[in-house]
Amino acid sequence: MNASSIRRIQGVCFALCHIPLAATAAVLAADGLQGDMTPIAATLVATLVTALALTVYLGRALPAAASRTDEIAFKIS
Repeated sequence: MNASSIRRIQGVCFALCHIPLAATAAVLAADGLQGDMTPIAATLVATLVTALALTVYLGRALPAAASRTDEIAFKIS
């Protein structure tokens, strides 16, 4: 697994982590944003922390998993 594949997976996961933010903002903004910025800001912080943690984890886990898979495939053949 090369670096561009890993970055692509990280990018997709980063984007998918922000779906709750979009849903929260859409629901709360349906009737105006009066007083709704606190839950939206809290959701933004939560999704950013989740996305960054997931990106760091995937950056470390995917290369390790790919190298183990390559070792197993080499042993089988």
